[in-house]
Amino acid sequence: MTSINWDKAFVDARYLTIMYYLAKYNPSIEAVKIAKKFDMNPDDVQRRLKTLENLMIVEEKNHKYTLTDKGLMSLYNFHINFNK
Repeated sequence: MTSINWDKAFVDARYLTIMYYLAKYNPSIEAVKIAKKFDMNPDDVQRRLKTLENLMIVEEKNHKYTLTDKGLMSLYNFHINFNK
C-alpha cells in the first residue's frame, strides 16, 4: 500500500470541493451524486473519497459518504489558516 500524503487533500481543488460540499450540507451522499453535482467523473470522485476515507476525513456507510469530526476540524483549520 502506498503512503497517502495528507497535504494532497488540501492542495487539490477537487478534494476541497468534495470536502466543502460535505461540510456545508453534511449529507450522507453517494459518490455518483457528488460527481453529478460538480460534473466530475464518478470514478474520480470515488477514488478521491477513498483517499479521504483512508485519511479518516470522510466515512462511508452503505455506499454513502459524510465528513468525520476529524474531517470537519481539519477543513475548518485549513479554512482559518488559508484565509488569514
